[in-house]
Amino acid sequence: QLGNGGGGNAVGTLLGWGSFPAQTVPIQVMENVVAVSCGIRHTVAIQADGSLWAWGDSSSGQLGNGIMEADSLRDPIQTPVKVLEEVAVPGNAQSLPATVGTFTDVLETDFFAAPVEWAVENGVTSGTSATTFSPGNTCTTAEILTFLWRASGSPAPEGANPFSDVAESDFSYQAALWAYENGLVSGTALQGSAPCTRADTVTYLWKLAGSPAAPAASFTDVPAGADYAPAVAWAVDQGVTSGTGEGSFSPDNTCTRGEIVTFLYRGLGQ
Repeated sequence: QLGNGGGGNAVGTLLGWGSFPAQTVPIQVMENVVAVSCGIRHTVAIQADGSLWAWGDSSSGQLGNGIMEADSLRDPIQTPVKVLEEVAVPGNAQSLPATVGTFTDVLETDFFAAPVEWAVENGVTSGTSATTFSPGNTCTTAEILTFLWRASGSPAPEGANPFSDVAESDFSYQAALWAYENGLVSGTALQGSAPCTRADTVTYLWKLAGSPAAPAASFTDVPAGADYAPAVAWAVDQGVTSGTGEGSFSPDNTCTRGEIVTFLYRGLGQ
């Protein structure tokens, strides 16, 4: 019933795990599941896009995939198989939230739905694949600088490469040089694979806007003398962010791809 593709002896194959003992910790089988139901030896699940998937024993045709095999108890369908499209969540008979574009992991009800749509339409990013945006993935420094560069029209940098850790073959090469020329970053090492923090994000946007002055923001975790304090104040004044709640800004929290495009949408797209 686990549906993770495992196989082995009779019981292990039935569980989709492959061996004794039974698995005692959660295993991710599918993403974006909004409803699930388990039979004695089979499981069905509905994804956010309305598709119905099934796996396990099909000896009595219970999977609904048109296959009925007497020996499937010992050799069940081990990974999810799509059975239907556009079904409704059991119990409420309502349509599922629509997805944004071709992304199965971005729903129209997500806070980052409009920002993702804006980012794709304006060439800021095309997602991590044709069908995924990966909004929960941590955004790196190289990624956000590339997003900012593209949102600014992808201008060609004019100077030499100042970074010892940025190669011309890197996807962020031109973005990194552009960011350096425009004062968004400095030094001789970009550290592009480092996670981008909330403080980093608002600082990049603030510098890109010309480092304007703004009324001081009141957060318990943003010291008045912090180098990012003016950027935080500007971000709050411009409606880019209002903090993380309870008087906190959480400057060191890393940002996800969904959060980053939301910041960029509010700071550049509206």
